[in-house]
Amino acid sequence: MTAKKLFDKLSTKCVKAAILASFVVLFFCGCAPETEVVLKPVEGQVSTYKAVDLYRKDYLFDQPSGDKQTIKNTEMSTEVTYDQVTKGIDTEGNVTADITIKSLKYLNSDSEGMNIDYDSSRDTDARSAFARLIGQTYTIKISPSFEVLEISNVESARDAIEGGRESRFAEGFVSDKSIQRRHEVFSLPDKDKKTLKVGDSWSRIIPSPAGVLIPKNYEKIYTVEKITGSGLTLIKMNATPTSKKLETQSKQSDALEMFRNFFDSEDDFTGRLLINTETGKVYEYNESLKSKYTAAEFPRGEPKPEQPDVLNLSFTEIHSIGLVD
Repeated sequence: MTAKKLFDKLSTKCVKAAILASFVVLFFCGCAPETEVVLKPVEGQVSTYKAVDLYRKDYLFDQPSGDKQTIKNTEMSTEVTYDQVTKGIDTEGNVTADITIKSLKYLNSDSEGMNIDYDSSRDTDARSAFARLIGQTYTIKISPSFEVLEISNVESARDAIEGGRESRFAEGFVSDKSIQRRHEVFSLPDKDKKTLKVGDSWSRIIPSPAGVLIPKNYEKIYTVEKITGSGLTLIKMNATPTSKKLETQSKQSDALEMFRNFFDSEDDFTGRLLINTETGKVYEYNESLKSKYTAAEFPRGEPKPEQPDVLNLSFTEIHSIGLVD
């Protein structure tokens, strides 16, 4: 059952029973539905997830003056399905879990001819360095706000990778940085906020990811959209560029300001989280940033062309985790 169907089913089932109570509560108390963020998974609980990460850059230069068009792109994406087994939870609410890799896809390509395309479901890829990661296990410790605090027992997975053209990319897949990225969820509030209600919101200032043409800071605003009686909670995120600075951020260079003035930019940065705040089970989580940059200029010389040359650049970053049916 998909996350959307689950939420719709629970909402429909509860609506008749809850509608009168909701009116009473809202009329007399003015309160929205609430849920306590306790995140207490059952020891031994097994969940299967699919995590996807995508980074892509696109380059399109249209030159009507020379009847020429140049297209380039680069892409790196991973898709991994894994079992997550809860091993224990400490007094601070931190969860220890074993992660076992079940299947894996990896793509790394560019316009210059570099191409790594691995898919564990293909028999022809059985000799790839990535193939040795299937069935490997490592351990993570996650905070109540889904921050990865510790990574351990990953040495056997790293040692299983042998030399070859793809080995350094396979090693990168099980680096601490990649593992942390794969399992962290950024949508929950800081751990000192124990109770959520519909309409609650909080914000965070973050820098744009490495690789963008014009680095910016974004203000992510998270809002609690829905809560069911079983603790199933929907949180949505929208982010916009901001002039607010991080404490450790240095001044931007003059060269960067030149790029900023030369390009028109457009950003679409959104996300959502569907989670059971009682069990800590994530049903759906994603954050997506799409940035576009456009510069237009008429080439010099006579006669002046009717249309300008246009350079379009784009950057896409997507991170998602979804519960597998």
